[in-house]
Amino acid sequence: MIPAATSLLQKQNLSEQISEVLKNLILAGELKPGERILEAQLATKLNVSRAPIREALLLLAQHGFVTIRPHRGAFVTELSAADLTEIFEIRQLLEVSAALKVHMNMTPASADRLEAALEKIQHAAHDRDVVQFTEADFNFHKTIWDLAGNSHISQILTDIASRYFRYEQIRKTTLLPDFDYNEIFEDHCRLVDRVMHGNKRDVETEFNRHFEKFLHFAMMHFVDPDTNGMIKAEEA
Repeated sequence: MIPAATSLLQKQNLSEQISEVLKNLILAGELKPGERILEAQLATKLNVSRAPIREALLLLAQHGFVTIRPHRGAFVTELSAADLTEIFEIRQLLEVSAALKVHMNMTPASADRLEAALEKIQHAAHDRDVVQFTEADFNFHKTIWDLAGNSHISQILTDIASRYFRYEQIRKTTLLPDFDYNEIFEDHCRLVDRVMHGNKRDVETEFNRHFEKFLHFAMMHFVDPDTNGMIKAEEA
């Protein structure tokens, strides 16, 4: 499959083109979570030097699709149960604070950006498109981080949360039979409503509920890479 993908390498930035090829292979399941990406082999198959391969891998790492391990190489992102718990813990602490800042400093321009981000989730839910939906979900939350006005917090949340969102794309959790696109959209509608029209307690309560609910969902459907088994409900 990789040789055929060389036709995608057009005259744009080579490393960006390679990263797009690799991303598509990851999302298609050709490269699986935890699998090592061999630079030399890939360079040979794509008929390029290893330099743009390395640049492409760094770009994918920045977007959460790949994990770079010192002295070991690049691997398709794979998260442990502990990783998921820690990511949600950090996100909950920082995003609740960000949401409160947006709430306290709400402007018509901020409201427009939140509603536009929410509309993208609605369209993706209607289309039942897993990649589009995950991107819209990530961008919705990033809108909140950015509107909070603290670039450092926004960068921390972008870095930490991208690992979870990309991993969800890779393992296609949203294709599970019990995943309800419309329910998730309604959850995000409530988040926007509380930020725009609620009080401080409303914002804290709704965002905390949101994170607790989705951590539970993620853990319920988590496949332990060591045992290849699902986490039991009582363990989630």
